[in-house]
Amino acid sequence: MYYTRLDLRFLARGWTGGQLIEGVVPGPVRGVAVELASRQIEYSLVQPRRGSHDYGSRLVGNARTLLPDDLVRLTHQTRVLAGTAPIGWVTHIWCDRSSRLLTHVLIQTRRTLLVRPVQRVVAAELIETLAHDQVKLKLAQNDVVQLPVFRSDMAILADLRLALTTALLDPRTRRAVKVRVEDGHVSLGGVVDTVEQRNRAEQTALAIAGVRGLTNDIVIEESLAGQVEVTLAREIAARHLDGAEVRAFIEHGIVYLEGRAPTSDARYALEQVAVAITGVRVIVNNLLVEGEPPEHASETGPLTRNR
Repeated sequence: MYYTRLDLRFLARGWTGGQLIEGVVPGPVRGVAVELASRQIEYSLVQPRRGSHDYGSRLVGNARTLLPDDLVRLTHQTRVLAGTAPIGWVTHIWCDRSSRLLTHVLIQTRRTLLVRPVQRVVAAELIETLAHDQVKLKLAQNDVVQLPVFRSDMAILADLRLALTTALLDPRTRRAVKVRVEDGHVSLGGVVDTVEQRNRAEQTALAIAGVRGLTNDIVIEESLAGQVEVTLAREIAARHLDGAEVRAFIEHGIVYLEGRAPTSDARYALEQVAVAITGVRVIVNNLLVEGEPPEHASETGPLTRNR
């Protein structure tokens, strides 16, 4: 999975040793040096590596190297303030892959009795000031609990699949719902029988901790045939396919095309358009072409869309 961000996780050792590298080294780091004006990450302090690994021209020093005055140092010891109240500390830094601009910080809130600490995502625009080992937010202390909770994609996916077993009691419906999680954003797809099932899957996903966005492309089976007919009617009009007439019906998840097409090429083109429609997985093309025997209508067999 190729993110547009780079993820840097702060090690507990802080700015006490290591090698200073120009730019960003994604993964575990001891700290980063950020330019105040642009908030671009200029240097990363990384663990000394054994073996023959050579950073070449990127290696510019170590933890004792004097930094320019316009840079601030962020490490695992960086305190996070909301107003004047300390609320936790920084655990991760996210920056843009191409520009190295800081986009988010992940903060771990302070421990309270009987409550496990959580990591919350803070967008760069919510940061008021940066200083050596200090980040001040534009939020009041009571607003911090409204920040989104960070959880890994694997943890979100595992919880969502478990929750769907309760929300969707029919095993066939659960198998039909396709789930993907990328960077905290959940994408739902597939074909279900009713609107209620579609809505239930969406509500279940939104209730999972750590979900920061949702795309619901689940299609209702009873309306899928109508969508196919409308889409193909537009395609027929756009291509000026005189004499073309298409009807669609769905059975056991398979979409059947019935009617006529003026040429074999037109029949194939309509088939390709139909299989690209969201929710369509298998097409059986029974469109007839004038001058061809009926058995030629489906001579290529069912067309399956890979998902």
